[in-house]
Amino acid sequence: MVDEHSAHDPLADLSPVSDTAEVQSVLATVRDVHVAPELRRYAVELVSATRRMPEVRLGASPRATLHLVRAARAQAALSGREFVVPDDMHVVAGPVLAHRLVLTPESITARRTAPTCPSLLGRLPVPHGPARARPVADPHHHVPAG
Repeated sequence: MVDEHSAHDPLADLSPVSDTAEVQSVLATVRDVHVAPELRRYAVELVSATRRMPEVRLGASPRATLHLVRAARAQAALSGREFVVPDDMHVVAGPVLAHRLVLTPESITARRTAPTCPSLLGRLPVPHGPARARPVADPHHHVPAG
């Protein structure tokens, strides 16, 4: 097995699935997804709440808020929307925040994992406001699949 696989570079068999223009287009689409002020505040509150959790020694940094909003925008775009809804933030909160938390020594000793997002999300009221901050030009608009 070593002889057979060490002589061949598997990366040589790879071919691109998109080009620079397509990646830039997708990034621009995601960047244009609207985040209402109440959802931006909600993102700040979610990240701040991680710093008040008793089982967490070091919560997510303010920069995590930026990543949470960016990921929520991408989730909305993948769902074919030009605006973020609370569910977008809920879907991405776990993957965005969990690895940014440092547990207390007691939590580590008890072999606890990072607090689950439902426990975090359940601590804060979900913002209610306009379902859409701006109309969708084409309800069937979807981000192109690569």
